[in-house]
Amino acid sequence: MGITHLPEQSCPLCGKLLDCAGTIDNSDAAPVPGDWTICAGCLQFLCYGPFMALRAVTNAEWLALSEEARTELTRQQRIVRAAFARRT
Repeated sequence: MGITHLPEQSCPLCGKLLDCAGTIDNSDAAPVPGDWTICAGCLQFLCYGPFMALRAVTNAEWLALSEEARTELTRQQRIVRAAFARRT
């Protein structure tokens, strides 16, 4: 998994301090504003806003995605949940 270190900030949903982003596909792609991520604490979807500030994804944004995109994001969320479950 490619890891990008970012300035520390709190998840807007659970407050966990986050300081990096990883990729599911082993690429070294760094996130950019508009990209989605999954919190390492609450495992909920977040979005990078301007200046890489994290914010919660809205219901409208979720519903605006294609069924294919929602399926892929849900698959990735399951992968992250399983990885974190193995750590505990």
